[in-house]
Amino acid sequence: FALRGAAADSLAPAGRGAGRPMPPTGIDAVDILRGVSPNRGDMSNGNVLPFMARPRGMAHWSITNAKSLKSNWFMDPLSTTFNGIRCTHMPSPWMSDYGQFLVNFAVEGLAATPLYGLKNSYLNAHYLNATAVNYCSSEGCTRIEFTPSDHGGVLRISFPAGLEGRRKSVFFGLQDGSFTSTDDPLKVTGYSTTSSGGTQLWFRHYFHAEMELIGNATGRGPVKTSQPAGVEGAEHRDVRTWWSGPSEEVVIVRIGVSFISAGQARLNAMRETSSGFDQVKKEGRDAWNALLNRVEVEDDPVDGLTEATAKRRTLYTCLYRSLLFPRNLTEVDANGNLVHWSPYSRNALVTVFPGELVTDSGFWDAYRTVYPMLHLVFPEIGRAVLKGWVNAIRENSGRLPQWPSPGPRSEMVGTMGDVTLSEAIVNGQLEPADVEVAYHAVLQNAYKGGGLDSRAADLEKYIRDGYLPFRVAETLNAIMADYSISEAARYLGEHAVAEELTIRTQR
Repeated sequence: FALRGAAADSLAPAGRGAGRPMPPTGIDAVDILRGVSPNRGDMSNGNVLPFMARPRGMAHWSITNAKSLKSNWFMDPLSTTFNGIRCTHMPSPWMSDYGQFLVNFAVEGLAATPLYGLKNSYLNAHYLNATAVNYCSSEGCTRIEFTPSDHGGVLRISFPAGLEGRRKSVFFGLQDGSFTSTDDPLKVTGYSTTSSGGTQLWFRHYFHAEMELIGNATGRGPVKTSQPAGVEGAEHRDVRTWWSGPSEEVVIVRIGVSFISAGQARLNAMRETSSGFDQVKKEGRDAWNALLNRVEVEDDPVDGLTEATAKRRTLYTCLYRSLLFPRNLTEVDANGNLVHWSPYSRNALVTVFPGELVTDSGFWDAYRTVYPMLHLVFPEIGRAVLKGWVNAIRENSGRLPQWPSPGPRSEMVGTMGDVTLSEAIVNGQLEPADVEVAYHAVLQNAYKGGGLDSRAADLEKYIRDGYLPFRVAETLNAIMADYSISEAARYLGEHAVAEELTIRTQR
C-alpha cells in the first residue's frame, strides 16, 4: 500500500481496469464485527466490541444484547435480542466498563424486548440501521438507527403506521447513578457512577438528551414516568411515554455526554447533534474516510474481487481499531478552550484541567504497534496523543500511567511507555515544555521502583544482577526500556546517564 497526504483524501483509489467492479475502500471496507466473539469469555476471538464512534471519539456506543449493564460480554453477534444502545468506555472485556448507560424503546402490547438480525442490518463505525422484526404492524416494522458524534450521538426510531392507541416509550437505564429532574418532558439529564476501578469517589459520567417527536406524536407530549429497577439488571430508568396515532411516527433522541458536568454534556449535545441525524451521520462517515483513505491500496493483479475485498477489510478494520484508542478525554468548554476531567485528581473541588488527556490504553504491546503506525500515517494524531500522555504524567505525580482505565489500574508489569516517550524525545515529536516532563518520567522508571505505575518493587535486584530470576519477559522489557531511555538521554546530552543505562542493557 501507499500513503497519501492529508490534503489528498479526495483522490480516487487505485484503479483495477475500466468497467471492473472495485473492492471497497475507507469506511466501506471496515468490518466492526471482526474479532467480536460470542457472549462467552471462554470462546473469545479477539476481545473486541463493535464500537460505533468517531475517530478518537470520547463516547463509544454498541448494541447490547445483555440485560445487565454490569455485563462485559454484552454484544453477541449470534443473538437476536436488542436490549438497547449502550454508551460504553470499555477498552477490553478484561478491563470492564465505567460510566455506562443505555437507551432503548418499547411499544405497549408488543413483545417486551425487540428482536433484530445482523444479517438484515447495517452496522459500521458511523451508522446503525436495524429492523425490530417483532415491533410491526400491517404497514411495516420499526426501524432503529443510530449515529455517533465525538461526545454523544443521535438515535432515530421510525415506528410504522397502524400502531394507534398504543403507548410508546423511550427510556434510559442506569446501573449506578441518578436522573436529574427537568421541567421539560422532552429532556433527560442524569449521570452514571458505575466504575470498575481507576476512578475517584466523586466520579460521574453525565449525559443530556433531548427528544423530538415527528408525526402523530407531535402535540401528544410525553409523560415522565421515572421508575427504579425498570430495566432488568439496572438500578434505575427514566421513561418518556406518549400515546401513538394512526400514522408513521419518528422519534429522534439527541444525546451529549461529559465527564465534566451536566452543563458540558448539554453543550456537547447542542454543538454536535443539533444539525440533524443525516448531517451527523454524514460528518461521521466523512471523518472516518478522511483518515482511512490516507492509505491507498493497490490490489494484487492476480486477486479477484473477493480476495481483494478480504485483504482490504483486514487492513482498514485494523486502521479503524487503531483510531479508537487511546481514548480522547478532551472536551471544549463554552469559551472554546480544550479542557478535560482528570481521573488523577485527589481534590474533589479541582477535577477539570486545561489541555488534552487520553486514557484506556496499555503500552505493553502498543509501544511497537499503534504508536509507530500513528506517527507514520497520522502524525498529527500521534502528537496529540503524546500531549495527552504528558498531561497525564503531570497529574499522576510525575508517573506515566501504564494501563489507565480511566485512571491508574494495576494491570501491567514493566514500563513500556518508556519506549514511546523516549522515541518521541529523539524524534522531536514533543513540544519543548513537554520534553522535560517526559524525560523526568522515564528516568523515574529507570531508577525508582515501587508504586502502581513503576517497574517491579525489586528494581534494585534487576539493577544489581541485570535480570529478574524466573521473569524472562519482565527482564527483556526492562532491557528494552533502559535502552530506549539511554537513547533519549544521549539525545539530550545526558551522556553519563546514557552510558550507565547502556551498560545495564549489555550485561
